[in-house]
Amino acid sequence: MSKFLSRVGNQIDVLQRRLESGNKPTVQFSPLPDSPPEEFCTSVADDIPSGRRKDLKYRRKRRQNTLLSLFGIDPVREKLGTFEGVFVPVCLSIWGIMLFVRQGYIIGQAGLVETFVMFIVGYLIAYFTTLSLSAISANGTVRGGGPYYLISRSLGPEFGGSIGLVFWFGTILGGVLNLLAFVQPLLTTFGEQQGAMFNVLPEGKWSGFFYSSVLLLCCTGVCLIGSKVFARTSIFLSFIILVSTLIIFLSFFIRSPFTDVDNGIEYTGLSIQTLKENLWPQYSPSAENPSKVENYQSIFALVFPCFVGIMAGTSMSGNLRKPSKSIPKGTLAAVVVTFMLYMIINIMLAASTTKETLLKRLSILQDISIFPSMVVAGAFATATFATLSALISSAKIIQAIARDHLLPILSLFDQGTDRSDDPTYAIIFSYILIQLLLLTGSIGVVAPYFTILSILTFGITNLACFLLKIGSAPNFRPSFHHFKWYTGLIGVSLCFTTIFIIDPLLATISTAFMSIMFGVIHYTTLPKSWGDVTQSLIYHQVRKYLLRLDTRKEHVKFWRPQILLLVNNPRNSYHLIQFCNSLKKGSLYILGHVLKGNFRSNLNEFRKQQNVWLKFVDITQIKAFVQLTISDSDRFGARNLIVGSGLGGMRPNIVVLGFFNSSSHEESHNNKRKHVSIPIVGSLPTDRNKQETPIPITDYVSIIEDTLALNKAIAIAHGFSNLRDLPPLDDDSNLFSAHSGQKSRKKYIDIWPIQLSIPSAYNENGYLTNFDTYTMVLQMGCILHMVPYWKQNFTLRVMCFVERRSDVEEERRRVEVLLENLRVEAELHVFWLDCEELTTYSAIVKGKHISHQNDGPEQSNGVDVGESASMPIESGSSQYLRSSGTNFSQVSLSYSQSGVVGMKINVPIPERGDDHLSEDSDLSDMEEVEEEHTHSFPPSAAGSVATSQETHSNSSTEFNDLPPHAQNIILNELMRLRSKDATILFTSLPAPDPGTCEEQEKCEYYMNDLKLLVKDLPPTFLIHAKSMTVTTHL
Repeated sequence: MSKFLSRVGNQIDVLQRRLESGNKPTVQFSPLPDSPPEEFCTSVADDIPSGRRKDLKYRRKRRQNTLLSLFGIDPVREKLGTFEGVFVPVCLSIWGIMLFVRQGYIIGQAGLVETFVMFIVGYLIAYFTTLSLSAISANGTVRGGGPYYLISRSLGPEFGGSIGLVFWFGTILGGVLNLLAFVQPLLTTFGEQQGAMFNVLPEGKWSGFFYSSVLLLCCTGVCLIGSKVFARTSIFLSFIILVSTLIIFLSFFIRSPFTDVDNGIEYTGLSIQTLKENLWPQYSPSAENPSKVENYQSIFALVFPCFVGIMAGTSMSGNLRKPSKSIPKGTLAAVVVTFMLYMIINIMLAASTTKETLLKRLSILQDISIFPSMVVAGAFATATFATLSALISSAKIIQAIARDHLLPILSLFDQGTDRSDDPTYAIIFSYILIQLLLLTGSIGVVAPYFTILSILTFGITNLACFLLKIGSAPNFRPSFHHFKWYTGLIGVSLCFTTIFIIDPLLATISTAFMSIMFGVIHYTTLPKSWGDVTQSLIYHQVRKYLLRLDTRKEHVKFWRPQILLLVNNPRNSYHLIQFCNSLKKGSLYILGHVLKGNFRSNLNEFRKQQNVWLKFVDITQIKAFVQLTISDSDRFGARNLIVGSGLGGMRPNIVVLGFFNSSSHEESHNNKRKHVSIPIVGSLPTDRNKQETPIPITDYVSIIEDTLALNKAIAIAHGFSNLRDLPPLDDDSNLFSAHSGQKSRKKYIDIWPIQLSIPSAYNENGYLTNFDTYTMVLQMGCILHMVPYWKQNFTLRVMCFVERRSDVEEERRRVEVLLENLRVEAELHVFWLDCEELTTYSAIVKGKHISHQNDGPEQSNGVDVGESASMPIESGSSQYLRSSGTNFSQVSLSYSQSGVVGMKINVPIPERGDDHLSEDSDLSDMEEVEEEHTHSFPPSAAGSVATSQETHSNSSTEFNDLPPHAQNIILNELMRLRSKDATILFTSLPAPDPGTCEEQEKCEYYMNDLKLLVKDLPPTFLIHAKSMTVTTHL
């Protein structure tokens, strides 16, 4: 504090002198740090602790750091550098206590050759993992939490949280392992029976537990004081370990050969003969459990704990001055130094001590040392430092996980001290857990678990860096340039191969635990704004495969519906949105919407609605993309969507519109909620969207014309607001009862494929027919029935008709052949028009008077009409849909039309019509308008129906000769009669003549004719195709 005041006083003196000299005072800032300030590196939610009180502490600390910077004082000066913060901790952790208590035993069991192989494998894993750690840490600012922070910010919270918990528990086990190993040299030196220097300490299991507990308590006290004391203690301990290591190496050269028969020691000094005897493995019963024979796996489990020390520097990343530079330099230097030292000491032990001695005397380094007490001090220092590292590292990890709010149960441990943010609660928790695990009392029990968890952490770390590299994200450009994608891949392969070699069962359990935690965090944690490498990978792969998805290689055999649904109000169109979600058959599905108005003035609304529509998709659980556009008119906005939606080979080939609503203004959202029942409680994100003006009828018809001009199929959905049978929200493949509590009844999907003549295409036999539309109607009905929910709950029916009863059997045979060739499994029903039930046909074609006595259903035409079900559903579509999509190029195949079935209908040029006409008024309208609009029909039709009187008197008039208005009236009655118990109808959509949209009157005629066709029908999906979608070829 005194230094701070003196600096403040000096700055004040400088300011006063400048004022006296007339110079303008300036405030001098300290140079910019090498790494940007924290607030520029992470989000507020990532750095500021939760809670108002902690937020105030954070801001106060930041203001203090800013004030220190104003006066030239570095606020991070007290943090650790590369040597004391990384190199020393990593060296001390790698140069672990197993060197003092198990190194000779390892060589005695595995031999020098296999020991070399183990160390080389271990160091290769450590080396490749170090490269990955260095690359990640050199790519940005590293915060506290060590491997957890690196992985979570690279792979996302699920991977980071799950592997963070695994590494946290592995770190705890590392502390237990070192404390258990510490007891052995302590008792060898001071034990009552085996003490080489003093025989004062009691021996036994509980005595060893007590000694470990005392050391653990002392280490916990040091950690609670603060990281600064920890760093100073580390330097002191490193000095002891350094001296002890030098004495070990000197002892091999200074100590004369000797033999101690009583203790079973035979030291030959450096000898080629002894080296040859120790080259090869000789596995024998375990020193701790004589009933178990050691093997390669169990010995490697004792070797690998040494290499876990490479994480020591990363675990202290929060206390480093420059983590991105210190971690690579310090860790790699420590790896190289310790590797050379281990290789040397292995050779010296194998060349100077007999195999029997190595197997029996676990404290062989102490026995041959010129200063045995220094070896004991080195073991004590190593165990102490490892325990300190385990406590502080595990506490930092659990603190970081708690502050990220990944698991609510850990929220208590987000606490940190005001001065240095030391995790007091987490340190105490780690102390309790280590204390309990000390009850295991055996190194051989703890070592395999510690090894498996550590290698698993290494593997995920390598995987994180490998994925970042192959994801080709431009922002992954670490200043550490020695990492390559193949080094990460080698590291991943080595790690996962090794854990399953060591212990397949433990490896499986550990991986399963990590997977469970992955799922828990994924489903219980709010989304984090850290970035996720999987998004980069998905982008990379999708781009690659989209380039390979060549539209020129498409074939009709692999055709699938790619739907662009144009939506204005999602609440009104909810049933249609869910229906199209079932109809897409695992392919592209886009929701399109047009914002009408000026581009600049609608930009804010556009940005807001982008997020709102995405939230709507999440809530409704549909698998769809969202495409919005801004345009001055519905027509040009829809055209923009049709042309621009999709990418590459994934472009919509079907544009779906809701039925045109003739009302002048849309109803409010509140009114719509009253008559549109959807299985979503409360408000939708889109309920507050800007309400668009109604679409003009000319724009509506122009969207149909533009879609067909672009060679895309067009579909119009009528009455879907009345659809009640929908798959559940969670999964459209699950089964559920749509009408719980109601009596179960058979439900149907009816397909009415109708051939449409093409007035612009003539041949010598008359009009050509659009067979593509006929087959696409069959195709779409079949696709819907392939969805598990619809297949389980509905029966598919194909409904055809002929004019005369004598043609029924021939028609049935033709359609059966066609359905068999197209692999459409459905019930087939064939009707004829010339029957008493169809009053409209009798009145229009035969000129009979209409009576009102036959209102109920009857059985005729040889087909069971069925029992009376619910009343026909009224037309309920009241939304204006403005949007559209794009198509993917179709492959035209020649297909014989000799088997074409159904009645031809002339493409309509509509008449006047009313959506609320009764049957009688329909007929009277027909009689009134026939003569007036005869000139509007194609020549063949006009010639056949010149006047109503002529129609009545001419008994040879046929259905095909009628104008579209009359045909639609007859078809409407036929479908109402035969499909009154159906849930969904698929049928053909008559297309408007090119240029219809240019005149208001023609557009009204066209839409009125469509209303007559679908009046009082169940939800109806009308389709008009422009290309072939089915084939019989292999």
